[in-house]
Amino acid sequence: LDLYQFDVVNTTNLQFDLSSSQFDTYLLLVEILPANLGSLLLENDDRSESSTDSRIQQSLPPGTYWIGVSSFFEDETGDYSLDITVVLP
Repeated sequence: LDLYQFDVVNTTNLQFDLSSSQFDTYLLLVEILPANLGSLLLENDDRSESSTDSRIQQSLPPGTYWIGVSSFFEDETGDYSLDITVVLP
Protein backbone atom coordinates (compact mmCIF):
# COMPACT_ATOMS: atom_id res chain seq x y z
CA LEU A 1 0.00 0.00 0.00
CA ASP A 2 1.36 3.40 -1.02
CA LEU A 3 -0.23 6.35 0.80
CA TYR A 4 -0.23 9.95 -0.37
CA GLN A 5 -1.40 12.70 1.98
CA PHE A 6 -3.04 15.86 0.66
CA ASP A 7 -4.99 18.83 2.00
CA VAL A 8 -8.19 20.32 0.60
CA VAL A 9 -8.51 24.05 1.37
CA ASN A 10 -11.91 24.72 -0.26
CA THR A 11 -14.65 22.23 -1.09
CA THR A 12 -13.45 20.65 -4.34
CA ASN A 13 -14.73 17.93 -6.67
CA LEU A 14 -11.74 15.64 -7.30
CA GLN A 15 -11.26 12.62 -9.54
CA PHE A 16 -8.53 10.07 -8.81
CA ASP A 17 -7.55 7.67 -11.61
CA LEU A 18 -5.22 4.76 -10.89
CA SER A 19 -3.96 2.63 -13.76
CA SER A 20 -1.39 -0.11 -14.28
CA SER A 21 -0.60 -2.63 -17.00
CA GLN A 22 1.13 -4.83 -14.40
CA PHE A 23 -1.55 -5.46 -11.74
CA ASP A 24 -5.25 -5.11 -10.89
CA THR A 25 -5.41 -1.73 -9.14
CA TYR A 26 -7.25 -0.90 -5.90
CA LEU A 27 -7.84 2.68 -4.74
CA LEU A 28 -8.82 3.96 -1.27
CA LEU A 29 -9.76 7.44 -0.05
CA VAL A 30 -9.27 8.07 3.68
CA GLU A 31 -10.14 11.19 5.68
CA ILE A 32 -7.81 12.12 8.55
CA LEU A 33 -9.83 12.79 11.69
CA PRO A 34 -8.76 14.43 14.96
CA ALA A 35 -6.06 12.50 16.85
CA ASN A 36 -4.73 11.32 13.44
CA LEU A 37 -7.35 8.60 13.09
CA GLY A 38 -8.38 7.65 9.58
CA SER A 39 -11.89 7.05 8.29
CA LEU A 40 -12.35 5.15 5.00
CA LEU A 41 -14.57 7.28 2.75
CA LEU A 42 -14.50 5.37 -0.54
CA GLU A 43 -12.76 2.49 -2.25
CA ASN A 44 -12.77 1.21 -5.82
CA ASP A 45 -11.43 -1.93 -7.46
CA ASP A 46 -12.50 -1.63 -11.10
CA ARG A 47 -13.92 1.52 -12.65
CA SER A 48 -15.87 -0.60 -15.17
CA GLU A 49 -16.52 -4.24 -16.00
CA SER A 50 -13.99 -4.10 -18.85
CA SER A 51 -11.17 -2.40 -16.90
CA THR A 52 -8.91 -3.34 -13.99
CA ASP A 53 -8.08 0.35 -13.43
CA SER A 54 -9.64 2.24 -10.51
CA ARG A 55 -11.43 5.58 -10.20
CA ILE A 56 -12.86 7.61 -7.34
CA GLN A 57 -14.69 10.89 -7.91
CA GLN A 58 -15.86 12.80 -4.87
CA SER A 59 -16.61 16.31 -3.66
CA LEU A 60 -14.39 16.82 -0.61
CA PRO A 61 -14.83 19.49 2.06
CA PRO A 62 -11.77 21.17 3.57
CA GLY A 63 -9.59 18.73 5.46
CA THR A 64 -6.64 16.36 5.30
CA TYR A 65 -6.92 13.13 3.31
CA TRP A 66 -4.92 10.13 2.15
CA ILE A 67 -5.26 8.42 -1.19
CA GLY A 68 -4.15 4.80 -0.97
CA VAL A 69 -2.79 2.83 -3.92
CA SER A 70 -2.77 -0.94 -3.75
CA SER A 71 -3.52 -4.07 -5.74
CA PHE A 72 -6.63 -6.24 -5.57
CA PHE A 73 -4.49 -9.35 -5.06
CA GLU A 74 -1.88 -9.03 -2.31
CA ASP A 75 0.93 -10.70 -4.31
CA GLU A 76 0.66 -8.24 -7.24
CA THR A 77 3.02 -5.27 -7.54
CA GLY A 78 4.39 -3.07 -10.29
CA ASP A 79 4.46 0.36 -11.81
CA TYR A 80 1.34 2.51 -11.81
CA SER A 81 0.06 5.94 -12.69
CA LEU A 82 -2.07 8.02 -10.32
CA ASP A 83 -3.74 11.07 -11.84
CA ILE A 84 -5.66 13.63 -9.79
CA THR A 85 -8.00 16.01 -11.59
CA VAL A 86 -10.17 18.88 -10.37
CA VAL A 87 -13.62 18.36 -11.90
CA LEU A 88 -15.31 21.65 -12.72
CA PRO A 89 -19.11 21.93 -12.47
